[in-house]
Amino acid sequence: MSRGPARRTRGAAHRRLMTAAGALVTLGVAMLVVGIIGLFLYLSPGPRAAQGASTTVVLPPGAGVAEIAGDLRRGHVIGSSTAFVLAAELTGAAHRLKAGEYAFASRASLHAVISAIAEGRVVRHFVTIPEGVTSQVVMETL
Repeated sequence: MSRGPARRTRGAAHRRLMTAAGALVTLGVAMLVVGIIGLFLYLSPGPRAAQGASTTVVLPPGAGVAEIAGDLRRGHVIGSSTAFVLAAELTGAAHRLKAGEYAFASRASLHAVISAIAEGRVVRHFVTIPEGVTSQVVMETL
């Protein structure tokens, strides 16, 4: 008769262990699914440009990640400001974003947008100044 209670105790401990293991497996699967969805959103095409094949956005100096995300959202470069902030923080690019004028192709992925801003791939404007022009004319041209 002394074996009965011990057997019940082991059965209850086994059930608790199996419940904990099941919860961990469920949590692991949920994290994997969230990660896959996040990766898909990070690499998938973004919204179409409002006009033409690209969109130009000017990011001011000193702007934070949230302000940059808002500017990009208003310019129809990204679909979600929250997704941009999360992706920039998770990739470590949030502190490397640079000010400037950027041109983004229509349907650019979140990855392409963040990379361009972090690397400082700004729009370059070339000006040709003919030889012999006075500095006054150069200043008026610029």
